[in-house]
Amino acid sequence: MESHETSYSHPWPLSHIMGAVLLSGSLLLGPVLPTRAEADTPEGALRLQDGPTAAEGRVEVYRNGQWGTVCDDYINVGDAAAVVCRQLGYTGEAKVFGEAHYGPGSGPIWMDDVRCTGTETRLVDCPHNSTSHNCDHSEDVGVACSAQ
Repeated sequence: MESHETSYSHPWPLSHIMGAVLLSGSLLLGPVLPTRAEADTPEGALRLQDGPTAAEGRVEVYRNGQWGTVCDDYINVGDAAAVVCRQLGYTGEAKVFGEAHYGPGSGPIWMDDVRCTGTETRLVDCPHNSTSHNCDHSEDVGVACSAQ
């Protein structure tokens, strides 16, 4: 029996290209491309997930084409919450929560040992460890921002 292999290159991580689509009752295996919103998301973008309002939740950062979390180690040192809230457009008080206060995330943990001075424009500009970590998702950091 003859074997056929197909290879192709792609600009997305493996997690974005493997998937299945059900079309007219047929299962088609093939690439699952990032949504337009993901493709336009800049490196270092932030979002708050699983909070009771849009202004609070688990901090997630976009890196290498994928959303991931931030570990709470040293997060109370400096002013990371203020940097997060400012980056998201909030100007009021900022509170930080550790130990997966808004529930554990999934996927990569992009940042550990974050030590912001409070003057940074973006969270990824704060000194941090992005090459390794000693965390799991029970240590995902969350913040609560206020508009005023």
